[in-house]
Amino acid sequence: MAYRQSLLLDLRRPLPRLLTALLFFSLTVLVFSKSMGAFQRRQGHVFPDPLLQLWQPVSLSLPLFALTWGTVIVCVAALARDIPRLTHVTVSYSLLELMRIAAIWLVPLEPPQSMILLNDPVNDVLIFDQIVTKDLFFSGHVSAIWLLSFYFGPPWRLAVRVIAVAVAGMLLAQHVHYSFDVAAAPVFAAMAFKAGGRFLAR
Repeated sequence: MAYRQSLLLDLRRPLPRLLTALLFFSLTVLVFSKSMGAFQRRQGHVFPDPLLQLWQPVSLSLPLFALTWGTVIVCVAALARDIPRLTHVTVSYSLLELMRIAAIWLVPLEPPQSMILLNDPVNDVLIFDQIVTKDLFFSGHVSAIWLLSFYFGPPWRLAVRVIAVAVAGMLLAQHVHYSFDVAAAPVFAAMAFKAGGRFLAR
């Protein structure tokens, strides 16, 4: 109920707000893409993650791609008819990406030495136009799915979060991320959700 009340202001001018949010999202993706080019060239640190030392990496790029983007498409489609919530998630995700830019800049990391390269055509071709391996802290895959979970009630919220945990497990299985990358993702997702609500309540 409190969440719905926080969105009442959106109902006065829903379409202009959505269009503004989409413009904000587009600019954020552009800034993130350009920033990652610089981050990819920067020397980072290798973290001796004891968790990743427990198993040999396995390639899970295809199920990771299908599960991640399948979940995003289904969730966004489910929100498409609710313009206030769609506006909220657009703003919150844009803020999440800005948080990732700051976090990656503050915590320069090299990928795990045993990493199997993650093939994600959406990121590699449409967003970055290159293979990116240093977008590590914090996980974009896990944080994006966890953020989407806030826009659904039970039992769908739990289902989306189970998917986020499964994606986190597969990223770790492939040694794409360090364990603290995926552990921190839900925290930043919650921060972005709350920040998005406050931003739209102005």
